[in-house]
Amino acid sequence: MRSLFWLLAVFAAAVALVLLGRIDAGYVLFVYPPYRVEASLLLFAVAGLLAFLVLYAALRLLGHAVSLPATVGAFRARRRRERAHGALASALQAYYEGRYARAEKHAGVAFEIGPAPGLAALLAARAAHQMRDFERRDRWLERADAAGEKLQTARLVSRAELALEERDFAGAREALRSLPSSGAKHIATTRMLLRAERGSGAWDEVLRLAEQLAKHDAIAPAIAEEYRVQATVELLARSADDAGAFERRWRAIPAREQLQGRLVGLQAGPPTTLVGHPGQDVAGAALRLGEDGSRADVSYLIELAAACYRAGGTRYSFPDTVGFFAPEGVDYYIPKLVAAFPKMPLVVHFHNDFGLGAYNTVRALHHGATIPTCTVNGLGERAGNAPLHTTVMILKELYGVTIPGFRYDMLWDLRRKVEEYSGIPVGPTEPIIGHNVFSHETGIHTAGMTIHPAIYQVIEPETVGGRMRFLFGKHSGAMAIEAVLQRHGEELTAAGIEVSPRLVQLLLRLVKEVREKKALVSQHLDGVRAYYGHLERLGLTEEDLVAYALVLGRDLEQGSR
Repeated sequence: MRSLFWLLAVFAAAVALVLLGRIDAGYVLFVYPPYRVEASLLLFAVAGLLAFLVLYAALRLLGHAVSLPATVGAFRARRRRERAHGALASALQAYYEGRYARAEKHAGVAFEIGPAPGLAALLAARAAHQMRDFERRDRWLERADAAGEKLQTARLVSRAELALEERDFAGAREALRSLPSSGAKHIATTRMLLRAERGSGAWDEVLRLAEQLAKHDAIAPAIAEEYRVQATVELLARSADDAGAFERRWRAIPAREQLQGRLVGLQAGPPTTLVGHPGQDVAGAALRLGEDGSRADVSYLIELAAACYRAGGTRYSFPDTVGFFAPEGVDYYIPKLVAAFPKMPLVVHFHNDFGLGAYNTVRALHHGATIPTCTVNGLGERAGNAPLHTTVMILKELYGVTIPGFRYDMLWDLRRKVEEYSGIPVGPTEPIIGHNVFSHETGIHTAGMTIHPAIYQVIEPETVGGRMRFLFGKHSGAMAIEAVLQRHGEELTAAGIEVSPRLVQLLLRLVKEVREKKALVSQHLDGVRAYYGHLERLGLTEEDLVAYALVLGRDLEQGSR
């Protein structure tokens, strides 16, 4: 459109000059002795116009030449911004695709050249965290901290979220409580603070935050109820040594909530606890139990327990001697025993012949039993007793009941120590503490673990003293190999080795070949025989006893002669 306008203007000027030439036939005279120049008025006007245009063009060209450095600088800055925005977009896409190494790489580019280095550093920190490279994550967080006050909320929320994933509840609380008090209250940060306070054992705050979130319909009513009940149970447990404080706290609980299953067992007062009978010498307490209680008539058990109490007993122990109790049996027996002796502690002693020892123990606690008996590594007669590790983790992870002071992170060390002293190894697939519980080999599993551990692990290994590891064999996939190489990227880079798809494929083929060769030459049968031979040598077998009898019997016969 602009070109058409200028074309019309030129034609109009030409027509105007022609008309002017016809109307005015004058001329212009230039005299410079001894020279004399005469030109028509029309020619003079055209020449003047041309001179003006040439001068204008020269001035424009000079102006462009003078401003050329600034123009080039602006062009380069624009290109740099476009590249930075592209790198940030690529980093976000790679992050949500689970390609964390690539996400960190693109975020690093955006950090170096972009207009928002703080955001790029936060994204790089999250990617490094997902690869469990905490040193690089912390470096990126430090760079984000240097970005200024504008990103303060984003930085603190990111720090809190990453800390929660690592179960660093104190760090998460510190970050969330450092949020500007003048800012708006965010539902998401309040939820995070609730998790942090729960993990830190700040149960009064858990009650307050759960009420606040439930009031704004920010969490499901069932979840809010679970938080409230757990906090109430823990606060009552803390008041167990002070009857007055216990009573005041109990009366402060709404009547409707006092009927909740986990609180009903506490109604009798402070004596109810998971670890003993407060105010009583547990070691010196008289313990009364009846063998094979799970196959006895419940009315007879109540009569037996009453007789024991009259004889001076202080705790009745209900045993499932042969591990024959179904969960429905627990639901039937335990409430009746608790109702018969509401102010007395109830011990439960369950065996594990059908693998139900731990679950039945937890069910009994739910119905008001107060003292569970468990064994480390599940040791005991036949199939053993209710395993300690399974019982405490069912309580903690499935029901949200954390035992105060219990060192969950020592479960693996405890397993190993008892294995060494007892000579009985725990099976590799034993829940919670088995050697292979946090090991991953199958391609789809290892791929999921590189995206996020929660995809194939509901328990974080570090919380029980274990560690997650990849096994590489015939079921392994390329993604797991790439994730391990990326985790050791600095070491490989220092050696001049680039982590490339070709290297990953070569290693994948090598892993499968080596695994097949090991499967051919390994003496699995010898290992199995050695294992069972070791178990046999822990005690005397029938054959050993008969052999000793033959020797000692001959000696006795000879001595009598």
